[in-house]
Amino acid sequence: MIRKLDRMLLGTFVPVFLVGLSFFVLIIQLIDIFAEIVRYMNLEVSLSVIAQAQLLFLPKAVSYSLPVAILFAVSFTLGNLYSNNELIAVYGAGIPLQRFVVPFLAAGILLSIAGFVFEEQVVVHSFRDRNRLDRELLNIGRDQGSPNVTVLAKEGQIVYNADYYTHESLSLHGVTVIEREPGAGFLTRIHASRAEWRDNAWEFINAELYTMTEPGSSDSRVERKRHDRLRLEHLNAEPELFGRLTRSLDEMQLGEARDWVSRLRAAGLPYRRVLTEYYSRISFAFTPFIVAMLAAAVGSRFRKNVLLLSLLVSLSLAVGYYVLGMVLSLMSAAGHIQPLVAAWLPLTLFAALGAVLFRLARS
Repeated sequence: MIRKLDRMLLGTFVPVFLVGLSFFVLIIQLIDIFAEIVRYMNLEVSLSVIAQAQLLFLPKAVSYSLPVAILFAVSFTLGNLYSNNELIAVYGAGIPLQRFVVPFLAAGILLSIAGFVFEEQVVVHSFRDRNRLDRELLNIGRDQGSPNVTVLAKEGQIVYNADYYTHESLSLHGVTVIEREPGAGFLTRIHASRAEWRDNAWEFINAELYTMTEPGSSDSRVERKRHDRLRLEHLNAEPELFGRLTRSLDEMQLGEARDWVSRLRAAGLPYRRVLTEYYSRISFAFTPFIVAMLAAAVGSRFRKNVLLLSLLVSLSLAVGYYVLGMVLSLMSAAGHIQPLVAAWLPLTLFAALGAVLFRLARS
């Protein structure tokens, strides 16, 4: 009997979920195209290119729609069963709500895993291509440079400072580089009018090199040499660290994001916001399961207007889940809480809330 009920529940849930997913994807696609349609028309972009842009955005729209579609499908399915009094027989047979909605919870777990894999293998690549296409179509270029930049390398032993960084030519202007010993003692200092990125290292032009001879001894002194061009292979901090750090984690797989966080931290640049986004990528993969649990637990709280009320309450809880995540991310970026806490606290709190609602559920 239990297996028949599971099949019946899934047989009702799956079609509603697929219809809901298609509907929400369409809504998100329409919002996206209407946000850019004026600029597309002004730039006389062809319909084929617009269609290509929308096709590249489709996986991201599916990713956005997945939790909402699950919430709608669970609420709709339970609402119909309650309104048609079909659960009377289920409860009369001694089957509690917690056991009856197991297919919903199992579907939430499977869709969470599938959504995570889909995000890593498909969404990241298509969204990166879509953003690149948008930059070409709408004449949105990458940031051309950054003024007054400072970067640390080799765990703070090398300090770069430049009056300006130019992205197009991968060059630093008015640059100073200081190399220190692990104990913070001075080793070398370079002043140069410009530095160019060539073959994975910086080449300094019109440079003055100051070197500490016999550091740590009483006979130490500083030697000064001029170089038309000076190249030291270990001075190889990557050019993108000197930009305005506009890279988006939405365009990176987890491995790339982890490396980017490590490079920001090693360079002494702000990394807490990016680290929070990295952890959130993992924690928010469980969102389909959380919304399925909340919708299933809330559905048993009402006796009238079950579908409408359960959908509204479930949607309100889901919005609260996202808002809490956003607030904690801002607090993490400001240094008030740890990035790991900011990423996982919403999931923990709402999972606990779902468990409490299930324990108090009417069955």
